[in-house]
Amino acid sequence: MELLDLTALQLGQKIKNGEIGVREAAAASLNRIRAAEPAIHSFVSFDEEAALARADEIQKKISAGELLSPLAGVPMAVKDNICTKGVAT
Repeated sequence: MELLDLTALQLGQKIKNGEIGVREAAAASLNRIRAAEPAIHSFVSFDEEAALARADEIQKKISAGELLSPLAGVPMAVKDNICTKGVAT
């Protein structure tokens, strides 16, 4: 089964078990966005560098046992109704 075919809970379990890294999951999601975005126009913007940096931070917390949520490390997109300094909304 492909990484992006997993449910959120399945992916979270694989991340928790160390079978998939958070950066790997984030990169797969970003690759899908990059491939599909020209046709579907679903994102105003996305910050790949920040997403990957955050993935690394989350991975450290998971590895240290600080994050125990079943969805810890699972990539998600946030609707652009949340204003973020320096990012187009």
